[in-house]
Amino acid sequence: VDCDWSSDVCSSDLDDQPRVAYYDVTSHRLRLARFDGAQWTIETVDEASDVGRFASLALDATNNPSIAYYDADGQRLKLAVKNGSSWDISVVDSSANVGQHASLALKSNGSPMIAYYDATASGVKFAEWTGLSWSASTLVSASLGSADSGRNLSLARDSQDRPHIVFYDATAKDLRYGNRDVNWAFRTIDGDDSATQDRGRNPSLRINPVNGAPSASYFDAVDGGVHFVEGMVLY
Repeated sequence: VDCDWSSDVCSSDLDDQPRVAYYDVTSHRLRLARFDGAQWTIETVDEASDVGRFASLALDATNNPSIAYYDADGQRLKLAVKNGSSWDISVVDSSANVGQHASLALKSNGSPMIAYYDATASGVKFAEWTGLSWSASTLVSASLGSADSGRNLSLARDSQDRPHIVFYDATAKDLRYGNRDVNWAFRTIDGDDSATQDRGRNPSLRINPVNGAPSASYFDAVDGGVHFVEGMVLY
């Protein structure tokens, strides 16, 4: 298991011990595994029917884990937060068939924000906790000019808690990037919008802690390799 530049399912805690959130295909449950240096400890997070696909794990400043994931039975997005020896589980968005390809980031105060795929609208949604309730909005969809975006996406936040996102546009077959200062702004990072090439699948986004510049790795189907881009900030 590699937790240095990885998918959102894996994270290392303050003791440099890796944790992995994953879907158990046998029991159809969400599980969390932690390695203490000698052995793995596995616990069940959510025991509801068919939950845990597209899990995304994040740790707060005190090593407390949060996991965003898709509830396939309810076709909705859920969030689990560890509370002592138990888990607090909540529904983030149940407005349609939403929650696949979830990507979770925690603000500096531990407040969650999640980017995810809306399978009903074939677009990208973004939800954040306001302190009282969840606020969810559509960023990109067919009605906003993109026929199918967000099946592959990655979310990160910078030192000022501003969200950044990269996602694959399946219609144009390119990689797109967006960030929010006051309003969201988007642009194409790799691709020509002609759909003759295919770049941007399986992106992974990180923010440079020194200069705040976003960086992304992604699959390029044209040459069959992994590409890397950095510094595509729009402020």
